Amino acid sequence: MSFTAPTDESLALNFTGAATDDRGVESVRVSLRDGDTGRYLQPNGTMAATFATLNATLASPGAATTTWSLAVTLPGQGDWSFTAIAYDTAGQQDPSTSGATGSYRVYPNDVPRPCRTRSVSRTAARRSPRARSSSPDARRTPPTPTRASLASRSRW
Repeated sequence: MSFTAPTDESLALNFTGAATDDRGVESVRVSLRDGDTGRYLQPNGTMAATFATLNATLASPGAATTTWSLAVTLPGQGDWSFTAIAYDTAGQQDPSTSGATGSYRVYPNDVPRPCRTRSVSRTAARRSPRARSSSPDARRTPPTPTRASLASRSRW
């Protein structure tokens, strides 16, 4: 299976692959699971805890070797994993998923939180690192802002 993650954090994905079987390839089915919720994408586009697969399009159904493709639009962000499973014309499933699995973590519009700065009073700035770390109260209580730091905050 081949999958190249979009660079724009898109929810539209394209899967491609090749399947081979001595009797002929009947179908290729792809499961898509959101690891954040533990739910699977269903054929109707909804999400459910029930295992489900989507049917890929085969270039040569029934042939001993065929390529396949599947275009999917994910219903939302998540930590997605996918597995392609091939079935032969006798209805037997390929027990090997070697090379037929992948993952895609997508969280559109998720930007890093801005760095917050905090002003420190002159008294706190003069403390030594040892004095700060030895006092549990000094670590838990934020420093009292000075007039200068309050004035700079009011401009924001």
